[in-house]
Amino acid sequence: MQKAKRILALLLVAALTVTQLPVIALATSAGEGGEIIAFDTLPEETANQTVTLGTSLEDLSLPNTLYATVRVAAAPDTTTPEADNETVLDSGEPEPQQEPTDAVSGNVYHSVSSNSDPAADNSAPTKPTFTETITIPVKWVSSPYYDGEKAGTYTFTPQIEGFTVSAAPPSIAVTVSEITGTVTAFEELPDNIRWQNTAEPTFPEMVGGTVERKAVQIPVTWETKQDYDDNAPERGLYCV
Repeated sequence: MQKAKRILALLLVAALTVTQLPVIALATSAGEGGEIIAFDTLPEETANQTVTLGTSLEDLSLPNTLYATVRVAAAPDTTTPEADNETVLDSGEPEPQQEPTDAVSGNVYHSVSSNSDPAADNSAPTKPTFTETITIPVKWVSSPYYDGEKAGTYTFTPQIEGFTVSAAPPSIAVTVSEITGTVTAFEELPDNIRWQNTAEPTFPEMVGGTVERKAVQIPVTWETKQDYDDNAPERGLYCV
């Protein structure tokens, strides 16, 4: 029985020792927050984009994440000195009897600490911080609201959640320009567009082509040599 109590006491001491080890928690992923103190520079082809009229928002090059330098603080050490957390366990052995003390002399002894500087006791420890470069998830918002059918310059800025932002975030300038120049080639239409056996044909508003040696989307309208009634089309073959 005494041996079992000693083993239990040793196990409890081991458990207390492990749980009282100091732990430093760092914010190493985007969801844990921190202070953003710097952003990596975007490539020129991403920071300044020129697209043709009719380019959709989905076709723009807007990254889903940004590289940023984040400053995070170490979690406070909540452990106390070992002496304060000393646990007295029952070993199962009978406690020795205390010898009687002599209280006749009445002598009083005072213990003086070697560190008696009040200023030292009141000084607060500096909280350690760490910096690291991680990827930050972002969403882009344009000003003015992006309209690929309207020529102009649109400025996109990132929306960031879960972080304190102390640095200027990068921005993306997108210029929507009208197509000018000579069309030297058109991309071939898919068969389901070229050959349609239906009373409700589909005509794309944009077709791929080459202008000034650049691949672009060209706005088009469609015409046919035959008379065509959208409401009640006659049966037949129409070339547009």
